[in-house]
Amino acid sequence: MSTPSSSKSGWTTLIWLVVGLLAALWSGGAWLFSSLLSWVVDTASVTPAADWAAVFKTWEPPPWLLQLSAWMGWGDVAQWQSLAQALMEGLSTSWPWLAEALSWLQPVLWVLWAVGVLALLVLGGVLHAWVRWMIRQSQPRPTSPQVVA
Repeated sequence: MSTPSSSKSGWTTLIWLVVGLLAALWSGGAWLFSSLLSWVVDTASVTPAADWAAVFKTWEPPPWLLQLSAWMGWGDVAQWQSLAQALMEGLSTSWPWLAEALSWLQPVLWVLWAVGVLALLVLGGVLHAWVRWMIRQSQPRPTSPQVVA
C-alpha cells in the first residue's frame, strides 16, 4: 500500500530527474556551441575567407553523406555546398573582424548557460514545494473534539 510520503518521494524524484536531464541537455548544448565558437574564432584568425569559399567549391562530399541526404530528404548536397560557398564569399569582407567579434560571445554564452541552469533549479524547487503542498493538502486532518455547551 502506498503511503503519502512514498508518493511524495516518487513525484519529487521524478521532478529532479527531469530537471537533471534538462540541465544536462542544456549544458551539452552550451558546450557544443562554445566548442563551435572556439573553432570559428581560431579558424577566422588563421584562414582567410576566400580560401574557405574555395574549399567549399571543390569539396567532394563522402558517399555516406549523399545517401543520408537522400534518405533524410535534405535535398541535393550541392545546394548546401553552394549555399556555404556563397556565405563564405559574403563574409570575405567582414572576415578580419569576425574573430574579434565572436570572442566576446563566449562569456555571454556561459552567462546564458548559468541563467538557464538557475531557472531550471528554481523551477524544480517550485515544483518540489508544490508537490509537497499538494500531498499535505490531500492528507486527512484530525478533527477537534466538539465541546457541548
